[in-house]
Amino acid sequence: QAVQAQAVAARSYALAENRYSYARTCDLQVCQVYLGSAWRSSLTGSFTPIEKAPVDQAVAATAGVVRRAGGPSGPIAYTMFSSSSGGATAVTSLGFTPVVDDGDDTSANPYHRWTATISAATLQNAWPAIGTFSGVEVRARDGAGPWGGRVTSIRVVGSGGSVTLTGDQFRRALGLRSTLFTFDGGASEPPPNPPASPQFSCGTRVAPAVVDGPVDESGARFTAVPPVRLVDTREGLGAPLGLVPAGCTIAIDAQVPDGASAVAVNVTSVDPSASGFVTAYPCGRERPWASATQGLARSIVAGAAIVPVGPDGQICVFLQQTGHLVVDLFGYFRPGSGDLFEPIDATRRLDTRNGAMPGAGTVTRVRIAGTPGIPAGARGAALTVHALSAQAPGFVTVYPCSAARPWVSSLNVPAGGSVTNHVQVGLPDTGEVCVYTMSPMHLVVDVSGWYGDGATSEFFALTPVRAIDTREQQGMVGAFTAGADRPIGLAATLGMPTVPQLRAVVGVVTTTEAAAAGFITVHACRTPVPSVSMVRYVPGANVAVTVVGNVDAEGRWCLASSAATHLVVDVNGYFAG
Repeated sequence: QAVQAQAVAARSYALAENRYSYARTCDLQVCQVYLGSAWRSSLTGSFTPIEKAPVDQAVAATAGVVRRAGGPSGPIAYTMFSSSSGGATAVTSLGFTPVVDDGDDTSANPYHRWTATISAATLQNAWPAIGTFSGVEVRARDGAGPWGGRVTSIRVVGSGGSVTLTGDQFRRALGLRSTLFTFDGGASEPPPNPPASPQFSCGTRVAPAVVDGPVDESGARFTAVPPVRLVDTREGLGAPLGLVPAGCTIAIDAQVPDGASAVAVNVTSVDPSASGFVTAYPCGRERPWASATQGLARSIVAGAAIVPVGPDGQICVFLQQTGHLVVDLFGYFRPGSGDLFEPIDATRRLDTRNGAMPGAGTVTRVRIAGTPGIPAGARGAALTVHALSAQAPGFVTVYPCSAARPWVSSLNVPAGGSVTNHVQVGLPDTGEVCVYTMSPMHLVVDVSGWYGDGATSEFFALTPVRAIDTREQQGMVGAFTAGADRPIGLAATLGMPTVPQLRAVVGVVTTTEAAAAGFITVHACRTPVPSVSMVRYVPGANVAVTVVGNVDAEGRWCLASSAATHLVVDVNGYFAG
């Protein structure tokens, strides 16, 4: 019966994980231990069976049986299990309350108790921005197990500032066995949290109080970071595990150095109960009437955003509809450090429709630096990435080719779909970005600017403000007709400077009430309209994409639409020099 129970748990976990098109679960190096049905020492050696007959019998006896969360009609439960819990199960399994595991404490288990010695130099090398290490503060635990449970938030402090991390980010960076740990000196602890619950109501998930005081209007420069996941409510990462109810706001520690004025993030709406919008804005400010992502019912939709950081170092994300939330960090802007930006007319760097379609699990290398208009030493780029004609549901990850592929997404695409998103990404010495495709699909990559030596513009963050809403006759009268190309004056509006100081504008362009499938091209009022696009849309769905677009000599954007649609533009920053 115990083996049959393990068979049911393993089957449920594999189906609920559903991570790849070719394998339901993650691989041996990340989270599962399955060596296969047999093993042999060489290509010609004999096979040594690994699976045992009682296990096969247990699998057959429970065929088709899974564990479901919340009742027979609930979702398949995410029944992750391990050989050692450390003394208490984690707050990560959908539908299961964390419990103390008394059976873990046995002399046969070498991992129930473990120690690790971490030097100050190791911490300084892991997070150079802190300067000389001075201490560690455990900010929050999940409430399940000894010491108040697993670490969920931790702050590393030094002479140059501090960095706040999730417990898992700290664990991975230092190679610790788990997040269930405490320190022997040199760290402060908060009072234990109350026991965590896998499901939660809005509770404290409301917008933090609005604070008085001037907004930081300093120009800032960009620093790319290895892409990292800040929040995943499906996993309990950076926020409580479980669906975020409609109307709730999650406050997120941006995990960037003190003094950062804005972050480049990807905000992903996951399986909302109904179509609606997601707003990202600086905590401590009034929530604006703007969107970063337009969620689609029972779908996964990602939207890039450059979000000002609140006075407390947090960004806030508001969900109009009940759903899960994922937020990935790609970089930050900070006055006095980082790279300046140079906008260019959007130009195409890759279009696989001219050749073979990239397959599932492949990585396509795209040269950005050292191409026309971009110097060889560029250290970052603003890209528009299109995933086209996907053969199966999947995601795309864009990252510097010098790094290992991170567990983040840049775009999410349904089977047969075509989607677009913006990416701010660092460039390695080779000048190449890598584009990973989970499932077969075509790729198009356009570049609209670069960061590095010789660039001339700083970024100025704005709390998102609406510039155009053709439904309300705001900024522009009447919907776009098919083939329309219309200008909008941006210089000397919405707190932005005049030309020539104003070089480029950062805004979220949203299509709504489209009459047919089409695309939007944002350009500096060129003739003819450039053969690139920034937003792809279909009837019956709102689509939002961040655009970094340079302005013409009169400080204007021109917006061209291939089909009839209403258009909304929310400005959240600009580049000036």
